[in-house]
Amino acid sequence: MGEYTTKQYNVKDIVPGMTIGKPVVGVNGRVILGEGIILSERIIDQLANWGIHTIDIQELNQTVTAHVKELECYAKKTQNNYEKSLESLKTYFEQTRRYKKISVASMRELSSKSIEQMVNTPGIISFLLMLERKDDYTFHHSLNVAILSGVLGKWLGVGGQDLKDLIFAGLLHDTGKTMVDIDILNKPTKLSKKEFEIVRYHPILGYELLRETQDLPEAVRLGVLQHHERMDGSGYPLSLSGGQIHYFAKIIAIVDIYDAMTSDRVYQTKLDPFSVIETLASEMFGKIDAEFCTIFLQNISNYLTGKFMRLSDGRIAEVVYYDNVAYRRPIVRTDDNEFIDLNKNKALEISEVIDV
Repeated sequence: MGEYTTKQYNVKDIVPGMTIGKPVVGVNGRVILGEGIILSERIIDQLANWGIHTIDIQELNQTVTAHVKELECYAKKTQNNYEKSLESLKTYFEQTRRYKKISVASMRELSSKSIEQMVNTPGIISFLLMLERKDDYTFHHSLNVAILSGVLGKWLGVGGQDLKDLIFAGLLHDTGKTMVDIDILNKPTKLSKKEFEIVRYHPILGYELLRETQDLPEAVRLGVLQHHERMDGSGYPLSLSGGQIHYFAKIIAIVDIYDAMTSDRVYQTKLDPFSVIETLASEMFGKIDAEFCTIFLQNISNYLTGKFMRLSDGRIAEVVYYDNVAYRRPIVRTDDNEFIDLNKNKALEISEVIDV
């Protein structure tokens, strides 16, 4: 983050997310707040009660822009590793389309040697959100869902062979789409009713491709078959509900939605992760597993604090406070040290996520 300087603020001008630059001393001469504490609304309200009128706040010496350049350099190195896995996945999917058979051994090797490593890579969520991926959506999406399934699985306490199988199920979740006409998958306009029904059949096609494979856990097959089922029975292809849905499928469903919404597709421009979090939070009850989704949202929102974006006015800003209970838009600090509550300032939008 670079070195900090401090600047004195009137208490009435401070906002949640600012960081204390020097210890705050009360009227009795005792330190009541230490250096480095991030201010919340509750603490700010207390300051006036304590008789505190001014406070020293940390400000960056190094510009946010310079820090972003360092992060972009790191992302290029990570991308090389990701691209190798993507090319292998393309090859295996194209072979499946041609020969109507999955090379499970090759896919398993890809999952165990490359994807599991990415699941454990620090900053992998940041990397996935920074990707430019307008082409080859299906391949990117399958790889991303595998990674995110592993990440969410770890947050939920899944480990050992179960975690390996979950990652593999995430990798295979859309393999049934290799049996769908490529022109339908890449159609830039709205699908016809018949085309829509064809696409909705892909979980069954994927399950059938895997059904005859020996030494493949049934949990993997069920993750593929059920990942579009919903808790209230409104999903497809079997209209299952609640406890009828395997937990692999419940996990994959969450990250499938998340990655789809944060990706560019032929008919949809990606959304920023903050908008996606808000959407998931509002729609999770009755549709996707609320317990799993809450863990996912809490971790993602915590992860976004301290990260960077470009606002609609062109300025780069850092997330300094994020209310992961309300899942609302964050408070940010711009490159020129202005604090903005995006939940209140509706005129500004997040135009691009630079570092997450």
